[in-house]
Amino acid sequence: MLGTFNPLFPKGEYFGVLTTTGPGPVNFIDIHPGVDTAFPHGVSWSVDWIFQWRENLEDGVYAVPGFLIRAADDSRARYVGHRPGTEVNWQANRHLWFKGQYGIYYAGSFLKQTQPGRNLNYWALWTGYKF
Repeated sequence: MLGTFNPLFPKGEYFGVLTTTGPGPVNFIDIHPGVDTAFPHGVSWSVDWIFQWRENLEDGVYAVPGFLIRAADDSRARYVGHRPGTEVNWQANRHLWFKGQYGIYYAGSFLKQTQPGRNLNYWALWTGYKF
């Protein structure tokens, strides 16, 4: 990782709904505003927007676990991209919950220069049951 800070055990969920496919915390500068709202009957809703830049222009972009997903190649671009996202949660009862997520990652100049530089849509529906 070319001397880049290694967070050892990063919290992937910090980076929102694209955690498993998108950039992680290594070699990143980010701004991440968000709002969480709670409603009656166990419903909550959150929206956030993350903007990401490379800290070191000689280094690439890494996934949350720390493996390289995009090499720096010859790109001098710092801006990686941005992603608005939303999540709705419903705790139906003390055992059963539901979650829906949506996000779209807009490729920035670095991703476009190192190809493929396309946008990425993500949506997921989850449910869980605790005994």
